Amino acid sequence: MSTLTLVRHGQASFDSHHYDQLSALGQRQAQATGAYFKARGEAFTAIYSGPRERQRQTALAITGALALPAAVVTNALDEFGEGSTLLEAASRRTGVPLIENASVSRKDKLRLYGEQIGLWAADAVRVDGIPPVAEFRAGIKAWLDELTAAPGRGHNVLAVTSAGVIAVVIAELMQRPSAELGAMMSVIGNASFTRLIWTRDARVLHSYNQTAHLSAELASAM
Repeated sequence: MSTLTLVRHGQASFDSHHYDQLSALGQRQAQATGAYFKARGEAFTAIYSGPRERQRQTALAITGALALPAAVVTNALDEFGEGSTLLEAASRRTGVPLIENASVSRKDKLRLYGEQIGLWAADAVRVDGIPPVAEFRAGIKAWLDELTAAPGRGHNVLAVTSAGVIAVVIAELMQRPSAELGAMMSVIGNASFTRLIWTRDARVLHSYNQTAHLSAELASAM
């Protein structure tokens, strides 16, 4: 039996032109996640990270807590698009400026952001710089298939990535359509972890969106 633990990055700088960096809260979330794995005595046999800055910063906090070498960066764990790109697309669609616009509430920005992701997941819109949902899903499926085909037992892999990648993995395991990815992503908390177990014959979801290692002050969805 082998294990894959998928960690979503800590909170990024939403509503900013420089989305791809951890906020102060995101840094604390990443550190708390590393401390949790250390306290549990997790013995990861491989650690991977997506290429985005927020993913790499989160991975660095975890490997630092575990006194392990830096994560191996792989493009397969990249998110489908940047938050600022999606907000700009939502602005064009609605005619409402959203980035760093204090006249629009955070609640409304998140709603329009989620709608844009939902439209992308349903393949109802195309956004420059963002791959079609089928292409994004195919890349993650190929990575997952290759990883879980690795010979031997006892692999304990950690992958630091983003909500879109985690949602695709869940969709693959549960055989759900891509149109549901937006809804799946909407509940995946910052610095949460999702775990699956694989053997030669099966891949099974063990836990989803675990955030109990974060205090109430550290918990956030976006």
